[in-house]
Amino acid sequence: MNANIESTEDGYRIHLHEARIDMDTSRNLVEVIAPLLKQKPARICVDLSETEYLDSLGIASFLNLNKSMKEYGGTFVLKKISFKVETVLRMSHVLDMFEIIH
Repeated sequence: MNANIESTEDGYRIHLHEARIDMDTSRNLVEVIAPLLKQKPARICVDLSETEYLDSLGIASFLNLNKSMKEYGGTFVLKKISFKVETVLRMSHVLDMFEIIH
């Protein structure tokens, strides 16, 4: 997983440099973010500006990370999602489960 992680006042900003979040990359995504969750940051913002494809495993990974953060009161944010990724999330009926920043 090619990603930059930046610490912020209230958590982390993660810029993913992946065109696809799928079966091959979703496990790595969780491996990158899971250690950060142990610190219980108030917010994790994932920049998806370079991501054009998201499959069901990618969606499941984001849902699980989102759920883990909500359990302790944190916020999981998806930032700069492409039209294609937004469409997949909408068609999967999960778009409203995330905080989205365009």
